[in-house]
Amino acid sequence: NNMKFIDIGVNLCDDMYQGMYNDKRYHESDIDDVLTRAENAHVEQMIVTGTSIEDIPQGLSYVKDKSSSCVKLSMT
Repeated sequence: NNMKFIDIGVNLCDDMYQGMYNDKRYHESDIDDVLTRAENAHVEQMIVTGTSIEDIPQGLSYVKDKSSSCVKLSMT
């Protein structure tokens, strides 16, 4: 498959990626698993979004720390 994809709205800042649902922890962070699945699905770029100004530092941290040669993260 030669198709490549860009995910234009991934909210990695949402608590669910930290395993939190309705203020209760169900699992450890699965962000690395999400990025691996994206890479396997030929996603080459993901644009991290947030729902508030408070999400910006966390989102920028993901862009800096989680981008790879296979899946590039940026933030809007």
